Amino acid sequence: MLMTNPELIYVLQQLYPQLEAGKDYVTGCKKPNEGFSQQEHAFIWGWRADVPQPTQEFLEAYWEANMPAMLSGQLAQATRVERNNRLAEADLLVEKAIDKGDAVAERAARDYRQALRDVPSQPGFPDTVNWPAKPA
Repeated sequence: MLMTNPELIYVLQQLYPQLEAGKDYVTGCKKPNEGFSQQEHAFIWGWRADVPQPTQEFLEAYWEANMPAMLSGQLAQATRVERNNRLAEADLLVEKAIDKGDAVAERAARDYRQALRDVPSQPGFPDTVNWPAKPA
């Protein structure tokens, strides 16, 4: 398994939280002229930070040692994106119920919205998520 650009940026953010991708460093990866598969680990293409640049070997070792936590972080981020999309829908449900003057539907939509907000607090998050049922 090869370290991708987003994973290298994640590693660098963990090691150097004061640095900014695209400003203090730029990452890259080698790809063949044809096709889309990455050939090697992502690497630091440019380093403009005032701190010494870490070696490729160090970055790869850190990535391998911390891969489970990184994958969990990526899963949590993707799950939050899904939750935020559902929250936007829930906001519309609340507004529609208010516009119709339907207090029962409004309460159901508000409860649904709160349950979505509570998703990251569920035991087992982000590996296990029990999505609340959308009200009719």
